[in-house]
Amino acid sequence: NQNLAHRVESGEFRLDLYYRLNVIPVTLPPLRERREDIPALVELQLDRLNQRYDQTKVLHPSLWAELMGRDWPGNVRELENWLERAWLAAPGGVIGAPGEEGHAALPTPRVNVDGDGAVLSEGQTLRQAMDDYEARILASLCMTARSTYEMAVRLGISQPSVVRKLRKHGLRCEGRS
Repeated sequence: NQNLAHRVESGEFRLDLYYRLNVIPVTLPPLRERREDIPALVELQLDRLNQRYDQTKVLHPSLWAELMGRDWPGNVRELENWLERAWLAAPGGVIGAPGEEGHAALPTPRVNVDGDGAVLSEGQTLRQAMDDYEARILASLCMTARSTYEMAVRLGISQPSVVRKLRKHGLRCEGRS
């Protein structure tokens, strides 16, 4: 976690070793600057933990505000460690469920049924319903937005995230970049 180029200049790090390590320099912005990646990282880590421990735990909806609001100075590792601690500490199938130690009692979430049919179908999981709703939003934006950049601004996420989501749902926005 040091600037190796400066260490080479000051003679504290070998130049030949620096060039061996610096074949393809990768610069990744901190997690606090790419919050749109947090939900995917959380889902990936939850899947790993559920497979590792052969259980199926989910996050209580109230935890999303905390996860999205933190700066995560330790970046992805800190997020993964936080999730594993929470996963291991959760006595039931819901991480951060009301009544758990360290979490205040929370109101029961309500399902709003609106004109779009925002309700779970029989046998449909929350993740599937959210994916369906995300696909409908993206398909709608494909018809109105002039580019994936415009879609990104509208959605409040990065343009590469828009492209990944379109690909995930098999959507093509003709003439859009």
